[in-house]
Amino acid sequence: MSKEAMKKALEALELQPYLAEWYLQEHVIPDAIKALKEALKQEEQKRAWVSLTNEEQQQLWDQWDGIDGWGVFYDSIEAALKEKNHV
Repeated sequence: MSKEAMKKALEALELQPYLAEWYLQEHVIPDAIKALKEALKQEEQKRAWVSLTNEEQQQLWDQWDGIDGWGVFYDSIEAALKEKNHV
């Protein structure tokens, strides 16, 4: 998360007891929400895909017995990639 987004969110939280409710609702909180959404969007765009290492690929291959077909092997690869990439 960007420092700007964190500053906006902190500002909204710290100023809440001191500012008029209308000012918070019209200015401070919308600015904080916008900054946080932009930071989250940028964070998603910067995240690089993490592939399986050769060792992980070999381990999945060794665990696959071939009896259940390629679908089971594919599912194990997909599950491993999702775990590594927090999907």
